[in-house]
Amino acid sequence: MKKIIVLSLVLVLSTFALPLATAQEDVLPPDVDYEPEIRMTTLFAYSQDTLSPEFVERTEMYTHNFGLGFVSGPSDGPTFTTPSFVRDAPVGSEEWNFSLWASGDGSVDIDLFLFIDGTELDQVNSGGISLSEEKQRIDFTGGNLPNNISIDQTLSIRWTVNSEAIPLTQSDCTIHWGSVETPTNLTISAGMYQIDD
Repeated sequence: MKKIIVLSLVLVLSTFALPLATAQEDVLPPDVDYEPEIRMTTLFAYSQDTLSPEFVERTEMYTHNFGLGFVSGPSDGPTFTTPSFVRDAPVGSEEWNFSLWASGDGSVDIDLFLFIDGTELDQVNSGGISLSEEKQRIDFTGGNLPNNISIDQTLSIRWTVNSEAIPLTQSDCTIHWGSVETPTNLTISAGMYQIDD
């Protein structure tokens, strides 16, 4: 009789313990900080004035001639602009990167400017570059992007080449883009927010 009572008691206790164990397993972990996934937006230089979200092969170049060396002054390149630009994730402290390809003769440095609706947001200098006939890639990195860019705003980029050649010395710099070998482009690192239902 005692064995039956003890066995019944064990069965009753097991029945109550099972839901308790299940409930403990269902407890959610404490909230943790969410780290946004990084997404890259890439815009390619196309034609003589466009930043395109798609790479379209169309070889282009722009030559800067300095007949008097650095006395010639700076030489502006074309301005490339998006028809419109919008970001889905408003996250600050983002980086942008721009790569271009240059060849030529002599020494130069290149200033790169980033604009929104014609207002300058950032400027980065390449430092001194020794040019040759062989095309070389030059990379720029900057920041200062606003937290929000509305769909009716435009994003633009332009370079300016400065000669470092001695006075009265001929030099030139040619910027190349639009080919598979010279895919000049702007990339933006943007975080993506997690949206909870």
